[in-house]
Amino acid sequence: NLFVKDPTAGLQSYSTGWLELAIAGSSITTLTISSASTTIRYSYLESINIVGLGAVTTFTSLLRNCTKLQNVSINAPATVTDTSAMFTSCSSLTTVPLFNTAAVNNMSTMFQSCSSLTTVPLFNTAAVTSTNNMFALCSSLKTVPLFNTAAVNNMSGMLSSCASLTTVPLFNTAAVNNMSGMLSGCSSLTTVPLFNTAAVTNMSTMFQSCASLRTVPLFNTAAVTSMSSMFQTCSSLTTVPLFNTAAVNNMTSMFNSCSSLTTVPLFNTAAVTNMTSMFSSCSSLKAVPLFNTAAVTNMSFMFLSCFSLTEIPALVTTAVTSTSNFSTLFGTCNSLARIQAKNFRFSFAVSNCKLSATALNEIYTNLPSVVGQTITVSNNYGTAGDNPAIATAKGGPLPDDTYGTSGFYKLDGDLFYGPNFVLNANYELRRETHDQHTYPIDGWSWFDSEEDARLFFDLPAPTDD
Repeated sequence: NLFVKDPTAGLQSYSTGWLELAIAGSSITTLTISSASTTIRYSYLESINIVGLGAVTTFTSLLRNCTKLQNVSINAPATVTDTSAMFTSCSSLTTVPLFNTAAVNNMSTMFQSCSSLTTVPLFNTAAVTSTNNMFALCSSLKTVPLFNTAAVNNMSGMLSSCASLTTVPLFNTAAVNNMSGMLSGCSSLTTVPLFNTAAVTNMSTMFQSCASLRTVPLFNTAAVTSMSSMFQTCSSLTTVPLFNTAAVNNMTSMFNSCSSLTTVPLFNTAAVTNMTSMFSSCSSLKAVPLFNTAAVTNMSFMFLSCFSLTEIPALVTTAVTSTSNFSTLFGTCNSLARIQAKNFRFSFAVSNCKLSATALNEIYTNLPSVVGQTITVSNNYGTAGDNPAIATAKGGPLPDDTYGTSGFYKLDGDLFYGPNFVLNANYELRRETHDQHTYPIDGWSWFDSEEDARLFFDLPAPTDD
């Protein structure tokens, strides 16, 4: 018993813990170094040599959280079938030896959070079916060998947050059905190989935060049902191919914060029900095609902060279920000059855009006959010549200036204006709760008119030009 120092009561625990261990015993059939139930101080362990064991079948969590571990030697028995979490959070480990893994079928989280690990040997992985999060958060890992992954069906998070990884090999992925988060956070990755993805159903967050990724190949996505956050924060991505998206039902945040993306192809979106934040913060996106949005029930934040977007095609919005699912659809789309979409049944804002009188009248004409909704059109130059009566005659949405120029103002070189809301990662300011805050908040304050704001900031009155 490695954990008993002396049978005398009160002396069982090692007060300082092991620095080095050598273990050999043909009768040992179970072994755990890092169990919370043991009295050994495993967190001090720097070196371990497993010379020989009996018919051990699992190395699950064997050395988990041995944060000082630097040297490992293992003569593993051929009976081991599970190495999941074996080295999880061994943050000082830079290399591991090649040991017998011929019978292992589960390597999930095997090296997760081994932040100093730079290389791994070519393990025998012929029997492995799961590699999910196998190398997650191995931030120093520069390369991975071409493992035999013919039997693997789950690669979710396999290489997530491997920030130093610049290339990945062309794994055999014919049996894989889950690639969610597989390469998320691989911020140095510029290209990826054309994996066999014929069986994959989940690609959510697959490339999330791959900030250096410039292109992706045309994967077979015929079976994929979820692409949520698939390319979120891929800030170097300029184009994407025309994937087969016939089975996809979730595109939430699919391209959120893809700040270099200028165009997207006409995906088949007939089955999609959720497009929340799909293009949010795509600041270089100039146009979007006429997607089939007949089944979409949630479009909230869909185009939020698309600063370069000039036109919205005739999207169908009749399936949207509530005001919250339609909120801030066009928030801070400052270049927007035309909206062809029809039948907006809920309140929305298109303030601070570049909508002409003709463009505003087109919006009014395309509104359905509903009661109790409001659209905000302030700070569009077309308000000087538009015809709000087109909308009010339908007994429906009331084109602004219901609220005049009241709203949130901030002086930061220029005077910024948010008539209904200001959204930030750290706070939200909304018109309906504006009196519940103590101002200023990040420079923002509430004013009942632009005149009041200009007086407060000591600015001259605006000119016509």
